Amino acid sequence: MEIKTYKIKDICEISRGKAITKEYIRANPGEYPVYSGSTLNDGEIGRIDECEFDGEYVTWTIDGYAGIVFYRNERFNASQHCGVLKVKSNEICPKFLAYALGMEAPKHVNNACVIPNLTLKKMREIELDFPSKKIQEKIATILDTFTELSAELRERKKQYAFYRDYLLNQENIRKIYGANIPFETFQVKDICEIRRGRAITKAYIRNNPGENPVYSAATTNDGELGRIKDCDFDGEYITWTTNGYAGVVFYRNGKFNASQDCGVLKFKNKKICTKFLSFLLKIEAPKFVHNLASRPKLSQKVMAEIELSFPPLEI
Repeated sequence: MEIKTYKIKDICEISRGKAITKEYIRANPGEYPVYSGSTLNDGEIGRIDECEFDGEYVTWTIDGYAGIVFYRNERFNASQHCGVLKVKSNEICPKFLAYALGMEAPKHVNNACVIPNLTLKKMREIELDFPSKKIQEKIATILDTFTELSAELRERKKQYAFYRDYLLNQENIRKIYGANIPFETFQVKDICEIRRGRAITKAYIRNNPGENPVYSAATTNDGELGRIKDCDFDGEYITWTTNGYAGVVFYRNGKFNASQDCGVLKFKNKKICTKFLSFLLKIEAPKFVHNLASRPKLSQKVMAEIELSFPPLEI
């Protein structure tokens, strides 16, 4: 299979949007989206009654959350914080370009600036490899399927969060099980032993491979940093991230270890269901994260004081 390498400047017309203020958007409402340097809502910051671009394009965020790439196939506008690529080569599939550039562009972001950026000048010089156009189109079609599945999973997560919050609400529990259901309120320190993990380095993990996970302050891969042969905890526990992505809660049941950035709760009250507590804390813990620090944190001291209300164990 033949692979050709091109710089972006060889296959695309490269431009950026124009200054479009929020005031202008309010004064000129319409149907055409305005894309910016934002990543929320697919980069859309509003809609106006005029259209600067029409057709298949690839856009990227120039600064702020720089280097995020979007495929566009519509009428739209772009702000000065949004770069725009129009494919000028018949050998290139725009959607394949968007996927390939989505992986490569973040590597070229200048993070040394106060505001990270990926300028037009840098974008021009990025090199990408391309198979034949027919294969590009096949790959893009496959990746579209995964993108649709990812979107569906996000919607399911939203739906799950809605029903979780509904079912854990006191008022709703009483609607379902009866108005006279008694609730007891406890602080976490009253119902749990509260600990945190120990210092476990990546070097230690490499030198002591095994089957027992080490959980940290990470949230990817369920917080697992690696696996080692020893085991500090065995049974039903709840862990939370104490700093970084602080306040993220996990239910654990099995043998595991925890790093010093991972808090650990063990029940000492038989009236409480461990899994029910984990669901409650998933909702409540993020509210107690201290975000004013250079690294957000949820300390053992703060966790100990969190108050939660519980229906009877059978519910």
